[in-house]
Amino acid sequence: VEIQPPHRTDINRQVQGLIRYDRKEMRPAFGSKTYNFYQVPPTNINTSLVSTSILRIPLTSRTELTIGDAIVTIYYIFIPSILVTDSTDLIIQSINIHSYWRIALVTNRVKRVIISDYYVILYDGRWLSANSDCIHFIRTSEYISLSNSKCQRQSDDGLNVLTPYIIVAKAINTTTVINQAFN
Repeated sequence: VEIQPPHRTDINRQVQGLIRYDRKEMRPAFGSKTYNFYQVPPTNINTSLVSTSILRIPLTSRTELTIGDAIVTIYYIFIPSILVTDSTDLIIQSINIHSYWRIALVTNRVKRVIISDYYVILYDGRWLSANSDCIHFIRTSEYISLSNSKCQRQSDDGLNVLTPYIIVAKAINTTTVINQAFN
């Protein structure tokens, strides 16, 4: 893979996936051009340099990528930028995250969340702000308040709310609902 500035080679890493990128639209490719490749990385070989700007990426199987495709590499790492577990009354305020390797924010088994001025945005010509979700709530209950925040060009979902049972208790308007969770 040829590395284009401002990106840089990252050697001795395991690669979990590749995402085809649309340079014209400046986002992960979509429609008929969508292609995401995921693998369990080989354990005996990591990324290495072929030459100054050429990176060798070990793969476990063939891909549908072609010469000239722009890609984003997902390294084998599951460490969110922010990880909160088993907490109550979480407040996140005034945070900027730029070009993170995976999920920007993960909460698990958290009650009562307030987030304001939370930004996951592009930095310094990078193609993506995060290589996975911007916000990922797992079993987060009672309430989630999210305001004055922005998720820009992450490779996967902007917001995931994963709770076993959610009922809309009240619709405030077309962009705001109050959920009632049973879990």
